Formats: sequence, C-alpha cells, structure tokens
Amino acid sequence: MKKEHLLTGAITGFAMLSLATSINRGEPVIVRAQSSTQIEYIQKVINHIDAKDPAQIERICYDVPLSADEQAGIQDICIMYGIDMRLVLAIAQKESGFDEAAVGDREQSLGMYQIQPRYWSHVYGSELDLLNKYDATIACCEVLSYLYEKYGSTERVLNAYNTGNPDKYNGYSASILKIREEIRQIWYV
Repeated sequence: MKKEHLLTGAITGFAMLSLATSINRGEPVIVRAQSSTQIEYIQKVINHIDAKDPAQIERICYDVPLSADEQAGIQDICIMYGIDMRLVLAIAQKESGFDEAAVGDREQSLGMYQIQPRYWSHVYGSELDLLNKYDATIACCEVLSYLYEKYGSTERVLNAYNTGNPDKYNGYSASILKIREEIRQIWYV
C-alpha cells in the first residue's frame, strides 16, 4: 500500500521529514502538491535523500524568533540550494525582523525577505506565496543561487539582492554579514 503525502499548503520541515522517512524506508509514496514549484522542491528533496539519510541531517537551531520546526523547514530549503542558512536568517532579520507578513516599499517588497516580484519573479517563478515563510525562503534561495552564479562573491550577491547592482555598495552587504556573524547557534541534533 502506498503512503500518501498531501502537500496542500506550506511545505514544513515536519512534512518533508515524514516524506523523507517514507522514501528512506523504501515505502512507495504518492505525493500531491499544489504547484510546480512545490514539485520541483520535492524533487530536490528526493535527490538529496538519495545522497544522504535524512535522519542523519544535523538539525541546527539558532537564537532567532522561529520555532524549531520552522527552522527545520528553512534549513531543508537552504540545504537543497546549498545556501548558508545563517545568511538567509540574517536577510530575514534585516529585512523584516522575521515577519512573514511584512509588506514594504509602497507594497512592492513582500514577506520575510522583502522580495520584490517585479524584479525577481523571473528567477523563482510566480507560483510562490511570498507571504508564506517557506515559499519566501524558496524564492530567496532561488534568487541568491541565481546571483551567486552571476557574481560569485557574497558581498556582490548581497549588493545585487538589495540594489540590483552587484557593484553598488550601500552598506547593506556589510550589515547582513555582521548580522550573520551575530546569529548564535543554540543547539543541534
């Protein structure tokens, strides 16, 4: 009998761990998702599972205003994209103070990472809900991956993330890197 995993809303760390556990046990599964972006993310998770036992993924929790489950979901996304989780958390701290419902810049910047769809939706697709912390994290990691491919260095990536120009320094990259260094790990398993 196939175990069904229904992903109708946000992809949580718990939902992905449940899926990963089923796959790791060799159980046949059916996955139903709402969007092609969720399907692509799930495929990345499955590819990651093939490479590493998800029960062996070291869970890290940082001293930020997100629950352990929320951080596990964000960590999974960062792992899939190869993006430093502390960098992503630093962006969330600077941009919104971890407020997933944040709207700024005359309603142009959305979510925890204050992403502007008019500039970045061609990178992450238009199916993501930027006011959902997991979808927004996928979008943020997609944008950062895209910028790393183009510009290489973290400073230039952060400049481009903030201003659109990798060579336009306005202090943003330095402030993000400072916050990243200040984010304290509180435990891991």
